[in-house]
Amino acid sequence: MAFAKELCETDFVPQMLDILLSYPLEVDFSKSIYEVVQQEMRHIEAMG
Repeated sequence: MAFAKELCETDFVPQMLDILLSYPLEVDFSKSIYEVVQQEMRHIEAMG
C-alpha cells in the first residue's frame, strides 16, 4: 500500500479505499475491516 500511496500522492491511508470500495457489496465485511483499522490506529497512537 505504500506504493499506492506514493503513486497516487495521497494524504490518507490507501487501505481505507478497500473499505470504501467494498461497502456497497459487503456492508458487514466493510464495517468489520473498519473496526480493525480503528483498533490498530489507536494502538499505534498509544505507542508513540
